[in-house]
Amino acid sequence: MGLTTQLDTALVFAEVNAAATRNERHRLAREMHDGVAQDIASMGYLVDAMADGPLPDDLRPQVELLRGTISRVVAEVRASVTALRMDVDGNQSLGEAISGLARRLSEASGLSIRCTVDERTARLRPDVEAELLRIAQEALTNAVKHAGATEIDVECRVDAPRARIVVRDNGKGLGPAREDSHGMTIMRERAALVGASLSVDSSAIGTVVYVTLGARRPGPRS
Repeated sequence: MGLTTQLDTALVFAEVNAAATRNERHRLAREMHDGVAQDIASMGYLVDAMADGPLPDDLRPQVELLRGTISRVVAEVRASVTALRMDVDGNQSLGEAISGLARRLSEASGLSIRCTVDERTARLRPDVEAELLRIAQEALTNAVKHAGATEIDVECRVDAPRARIVVRDNGKGLGPAREDSHGMTIMRERAALVGASLSVDSSAIGTVVYVTLGARRPGPRS
């Protein structure tokens, strides 16, 4: 098999694999929307009816707490469905995909998420763009769900074959790692798959996630 044929075969395999993964994510998003989301919405209607009706004084705080919890879960499900449906395709660059993800997460959560994109014309490989998007998605979702932040900033700079993504929040910083939380490990694995480096700076005034692909940071666009 010649080098050109090997390259063509590898590209076709990557495209098919990406499409299969994308279809699976979209299927999960539909199931979440049609199943879990609808059930939670039904519970929300019932709790609203209880809260608006006559209640013993000792039960009202518990009902209000339940209503607040349901509202939070609804926001998280909406954000998860949005994230599952996000992808990079031939008509959308990595920066555009991250910008769209930030916009939808902001709408779903009510948080201020600012996005700065600086891209050259040349694109990264499809598999690299897909992994970088998933890393940005995980970092943004963590900031929205767990950081207690009021503002989030995301930067995406691409000068193929180099790229840099930075996600900053003004939250409470990373707490002790939970045994059931594997997000950071998965982010590092995704970065390693495409030869990128991932580092995290966290303190009581916020967290910054850096993802760098290539030996040096892309310069500003002329």
